[in-house]
Amino acid sequence: MVERPTKKGSPDEYGMLIPIASPADYIQGEMLRRRLIDSGIKATLATTTEGPRILIWPGDEKRAQSILSRGR
Repeated sequence: MVERPTKKGSPDEYGMLIPIASPADYIQGEMLRRRLIDSGIKATLATTTEGPRILIWPGDEKRAQSILSRGR
C-alpha cells in the first residue's frame, strides 16, 4: 500500500470543526493542541492552505479561548 499525500484545505473545509487558533508554525500549534487536550478539550492540528490551525468542536469554543488566553 502507498499512502496518498494529504491535501491541504482551507480552514472552513473541516466539517463541523472550527478554527480556534492560528499558530505561527507546526511546533507552536502542537504545544497549543496539547494544552487543550490536557484540559479535556478535543483538538486537532491541521495544516491548511492558510497555515497551521487548531480546530475544535463548536461547543468547546468559549472554554478553549479561555484556556489559550491564559497561556499568553
